[in-house]
Amino acid sequence: MTSNVTMNQTRFLMDCPSPPHRAVAGALRLALTGDLAPGVEDDCAKTDPMAFAEIAQSHFVDTALAPAFVQNSPLRLYFPDDLALFFKEMAAANGRRNERLKAQLEMIGAAFARDGVAGVALKGATELLDPWWRAPSGRYLSDLDLLVSENVASRASKLLTSLGAEQPNTDDGPSDHHHLPPFLAPNWEAMVELHIHVGDPSIAAHLPEARILNEASPSHLPGILLPKPEDRLMHLLLHAPKGGFGAKGKRLYLREIANIWAAQEHLGEAALNEVEDKIAAHDEPGKALPYGELVDAILGARQRPSSRAARSALKRFGRPEQDSRRETLTWGYYYLKQALTDKTRRSEYLAKVTRKGGLKALRAFHRRRRNMTR
Repeated sequence: MTSNVTMNQTRFLMDCPSPPHRAVAGALRLALTGDLAPGVEDDCAKTDPMAFAEIAQSHFVDTALAPAFVQNSPLRLYFPDDLALFFKEMAAANGRRNERLKAQLEMIGAAFARDGVAGVALKGATELLDPWWRAPSGRYLSDLDLLVSENVASRASKLLTSLGAEQPNTDDGPSDHHHLPPFLAPNWEAMVELHIHVGDPSIAAHLPEARILNEASPSHLPGILLPKPEDRLMHLLLHAPKGGFGAKGKRLYLREIANIWAAQEHLGEAALNEVEDKIAAHDEPGKALPYGELVDAILGARQRPSSRAARSALKRFGRPEQDSRRETLTWGYYYLKQALTDKTRRSEYLAKVTRKGGLKALRAFHRRRRNMTR
């Protein structure tokens, strides 16, 4: 039976216009916190199971939703059993994958330690070694990021090569990128990115690599260090708003919401507020999304965000076709600006698009990104 939400009640994520997107966010809330928000059952009743699965996958939370679909869950009334089985199997498979990623990280750390090299785990790699998620199998990692000092980057690269890794995409990034072209070995679970800066200049300004390396602490793996918890949280916040398509991009991803919520649960709300204030004091107004508000609206006690920026983000969250168009325009603006203002980048772009198959590969890359936007 569908629950009734009267007009004088506040519907979950009322700023989001899409029932399927509200349904997925509500299921994530139930999975992580055990709380079923008002109106989520109504949204589930209006949601096609395939659309639900596609949105969950495009936001990288399909591995986290199994607890929302246990046998006695009210959400089971609105979806076929196959969907619950799908989320259960995705969580189990991701748990096994994360164990293989830890083994890969242990192998790399051992090689680093033998040669006196230290790498600081970043983002998902840190989560593998010091989990903040209550169920570590719910956190999906796309790759492994390690920060090394620039003066040992060449040695670190040779060590990865000695483990059988190659760099299949050496011409995919600009020469001054914040990480080297990714490494991949046949027996590895995922690519490894060696960072010489934590991120692009806007991120590195907050998190200078020298300080991160100097203040990192040992993990239980030789050769692998952990960043300070406050720096780890700041990196999550600085990385989240970009959404993968340039500094002006502000797409809301549910995985990033879950990451920041887990950090807040671990470090406390005061720590999140302090880090957000530091970012706001350094950057121009409006550059970063107010993630504290968004996390609280989706996974916490806030019924509705107070800021226009947060409400606008929730509105865009429910209108992915606008995100797709915005992403295309943002990339176009980025390429044009770089080509007009940076001679080195202009030469690199021309070399990429004029080589055989280069333009086709570029189109395919952006087509895949558009297809992932749900």
